[in-house]
Amino acid sequence: MPPIRLALLLALTAPALAQSSFQLHGFVSGRGIYTSGQPSWLQGGFGRLDTGAGDVGGHRTVALGVAQIGAEWAPASWIDLHAHGVARRDQSGAGGKRAGVVEAYVDLHSEHFEVRAGQFFLGTSRENVGPLWTSPYTVSFSPLNSWIGEEFRPVGVDLAWRPNFYVTAGATAFRNNDSMGALLAWRGWSVGNRLSVYNEALPLPPLFFAAD
Repeated sequence: MPPIRLALLLALTAPALAQSSFQLHGFVSGRGIYTSGQPSWLQGGFGRLDTGAGDVGGHRTVALGVAQIGAEWAPASWIDLHAHGVARRDQSGAGGKRAGVVEAYVDLHSEHFEVRAGQFFLGTSRENVGPLWTSPYTVSFSPLNSWIGEEFRPVGVDLAWRPNFYVTAGATAFRNNDSMGALLAWRGWSVGNRLSVYNEALPLPPLFFAAD
């Protein structure tokens, strides 16, 4: 490449590269849990926690593990790319996937507008504000955020408009979340910190009908 063209190319790309940033987040954790009560909802039972025993009067000790890793890359000041995955060891007999993608999206933004496309959590939580949708306040999430982490995982496009610091307006179009609400209807609220992954089918307890 002629020296003049090379110098021109470097002059044009240097500002963009100077604004580029890359962040990597991750953690590995393990837990030993003494659990009692009926089978967990992850085992197709009515237990409200991620672990459970064989029946109401039973108990057992289980070992759980989880590893999460996420990357955020901003090649320019107006675009961000994010990917977040998880691998875990659940209690024996638990349903669902052992590994997968939690979030994967691209952000396009200006001073007042932001467009996010992909699989992502909506920006509705003031609790899970840490990297990888973690909470800096508690080990387990609130019942609302436990449900969002378990079941709410849309794939779509979100548009946000922020004319000033105090006002935000937005609209979202999404798909792949047709069964949202099924866990609450069958099982009710739970408390945990499990993050479901793309295209994951979760177990449901038996559905009983009241006799006439």
